Amino acid sequence: MLRLLSEQKDQAAKGCWQGDTFVISTSLSNDELQTFFCEEYAPTPIVAPWNGGSGFYLGDATSGMDSILESDLSRFSGYRDIISEIKSWPEIPSLYIIDDLLSTLNMTLSNMPAGKKRQGIEQYIHDIDNPPSALKTTLSKGLKEITLSEIEERSRDRNDSLQNDWQTWWKVIKKARTKCNEITRGENKKSLLPLCRARLSDSCLKWLDAVYALQQDGKPSYNPLLGTGGNEGRLDLSNNFMQRLATLFISCDPEKNRRLFSSSAFNTIVPDLIDGKIGQYDPGRAGGYNQGMEIETKDFKINPWDFILAVEGALVPAGAVVRRNPTDERSDYTTPFTVRFSSVGFSSSAYMETGRRETWLPVWRNPASYKEVKYLFGEGRTSIGRKVAHTGIEFSRAVGTLGVDRGIESFERYAFLVRRGQSYVALPAGRIKVRYRPELELLNELDNITSQVGMFLRDFKNIPATFLSARQNIDEAIFTCCQKPEPCNFCNLVRAIGNLEKHIAMRDRSKEPSLRRPLIGLSPRWIGQCDDGGVEVRIAAALASIRSTGGVGTIRSNMAGVSATNPYAWSAGKGDSSWYGNSLSERFSGVLARRLMDAERRSAQCVPIEASLSVSSRDAMAFLYGECDETKIEELLWGFTLVDWRKTGAKTLRGRWGKPVSDHPLSRAWCLLKLLHIPFKIRDKTIIKREPRIVHLLLAGRIRDACAVAIQRLHVSELNPLNVVYEERIDSIRLLASLLIPVWDQRNLESLVLKNPQND
Repeated sequence: MLRLLSEQKDQAAKGCWQGDTFVISTSLSNDELQTFFCEEYAPTPIVAPWNGGSGFYLGDATSGMDSILESDLSRFSGYRDIISEIKSWPEIPSLYIIDDLLSTLNMTLSNMPAGKKRQGIEQYIHDIDNPPSALKTTLSKGLKEITLSEIEERSRDRNDSLQNDWQTWWKVIKKARTKCNEITRGENKKSLLPLCRARLSDSCLKWLDAVYALQQDGKPSYNPLLGTGGNEGRLDLSNNFMQRLATLFISCDPEKNRRLFSSSAFNTIVPDLIDGKIGQYDPGRAGGYNQGMEIETKDFKINPWDFILAVEGALVPAGAVVRRNPTDERSDYTTPFTVRFSSVGFSSSAYMETGRRETWLPVWRNPASYKEVKYLFGEGRTSIGRKVAHTGIEFSRAVGTLGVDRGIESFERYAFLVRRGQSYVALPAGRIKVRYRPELELLNELDNITSQVGMFLRDFKNIPATFLSARQNIDEAIFTCCQKPEPCNFCNLVRAIGNLEKHIAMRDRSKEPSLRRPLIGLSPRWIGQCDDGGVEVRIAAALASIRSTGGVGTIRSNMAGVSATNPYAWSAGKGDSSWYGNSLSERFSGVLARRLMDAERRSAQCVPIEASLSVSSRDAMAFLYGECDETKIEELLWGFTLVDWRKTGAKTLRGRWGKPVSDHPLSRAWCLLKLLHIPFKIRDKTIIKREPRIVHLLLAGRIRDACAVAIQRLHVSELNPLNVVYEERIDSIRLLASLLIPVWDQRNLESLVLKNPQND
């Protein structure tokens, strides 16, 4: 409406969005606005002679085109000129008589090799040349000069004594006509696309720019907003557009036309809608039984103005052929705010679902003239840093980091998806507000990881469902973070990454395809962004930060089979993997036992639990007493193993985690045993020798004996433990597992376990 009003009536008109309503500021009153559109508006000449069903081929519906050609309304003068000009082109086929069909089929036959297709063409020619014998004797003129329309009419004439013979021959003619149309359209489409640009007047240029562009090699690229060259499957937009125009301006009562316009423009209720199709632009009314109040009716009634204004508006986001890289000779067709489809963000999405593309339409709050809006779409592009956004997920990230043109309040996303068989619909798939969200810059660190995963999955002939689901969950979580970059959503993203990492780690790497090297590259800032105030993030991050000590690898070596000496390579065979057990406590216990065994075997000087991050002992109690979400801890742990601890961010977390979030009392038995599993000097004078017996006793459920061994070791190390009873009703496996958690308040443990040196 803004485009047509500005170009044909009020150049000073402006438009903007208020809520979900588009508001136009114009000097015209409501009545004057209706008068302009209903009585003065001159439609853009929208034609698509390259398409079947466009009205330029025999057998096409031509009611709309014929009505415009026969009309004497001045508003259609330009339209009539365009249609007449196209019809006069020698490239447009004239399949009106039998001889036209035979000429086309014979010409095709001359260039066709032997085979089934050639046999099919020969059969068409034979059937046309041999109509029923009764027709040969009654025809007043030769077979080749009879028109197809005459044959069709006589096949329907019940008063004709030879109707059955005409019907038999018409079936043959009709099939041959369809085949000839396919042949001529296929041959003419490549030539008609450039010819339309060369021959048609400037009044048609807006439509041509919007619907397609010719690339450097001459191949056409199409704007998904207008289907594939101005058609949606069998529904040709240009022919449908002409039919809607004829309905409103030629055959419709003027008062009814005004009521329909008022309903479309001002959302008023109107009782007299019209039979017709809108297609992908109104997927809720695209047709089909059981989709509306009249459940027994297949097709919805429509307001023709909705379709007319939608097509006229689709001319604004015209595309262009551009180079993605100034030094690259290859070119690509781009349309404003249009990217490759990403199957995320809506409930019916499925990974690797086919979609034509997706378009993000801008919503702005400040009134803008049509020239300004046109400039916005003309320069519309999105970027992530220096990288151009190519997919829906990348676009959502660009929106959150202000990688778009200024002045836009939000973007409404539309995905062009295959639904209802092979039909496409423009599915509304969410809205993202435009504002600067620096936390979304963290997502840039995922690019290399997702790229590696993508190459890995593409190597599968049939991708396993577990990998498909895990990859889909990552994309969904990224999209959610772009909408709401909150800690809980980043937690879900890291958990999704962790699930994928776990599936990759558990896969037999001797099988192909395989991931050539472990995924890594996140910074510790991810942990801070995931910090939702719960103890799970702290415990998972502390465990993930356990680093290589005395020849014993990182905790990832025990979980995923990463090399103990090179975190960027897989170990041979199973390596130091020890992630086994039916519960998280059993898996933690297995990792601790393996690390202590490897430390003993490699003569490490201290307990191999040194970590870049650690938690308060009180936070560790939440795990000991089972007062935390263990599934969340495990999934976050797998995700945090992708953190590269050489990057910045860990220091900030150490300062933030100085105060515990759990208020559970400390277990004396845990404090005693944990003191023997601290990788640092006790009271700054000695490192306690490892006691492998403790692990075996706890695995056997003998907590009291394990505490006795620990007390004995403290005495041998000339450290005086307090004379207290350490027997507690704690699950021994959970107690052993909790000893793996790195803690920073070693002094508290010493004060609860050892006597004060001044009182010795």
